[in-house]
Amino acid sequence: MSKSVELARLIRDRAGDEPPEYGLVLGSGLGHLAQAVEGVAIPYSALAGFPMRASRAMCRSS
Repeated sequence: MSKSVELARLIRDRAGDEPPEYGLVLGSGLGHLAQAVEGVAIPYSALAGFPMRASRAMCRSS
């Protein structure tokens, strides 16, 4: 299974029943925005294969 397929599955599993409408990857210093957006926060470190940074990924379903 490719890394892309694995990552898509991880995001779908974490996002829940409704598919994400969009995703945000928040850079250093912007992590506080994850608290302001309704949705599922996935730690960047959980996204295998992505370069390690202090960011968090955010997915929002409708």
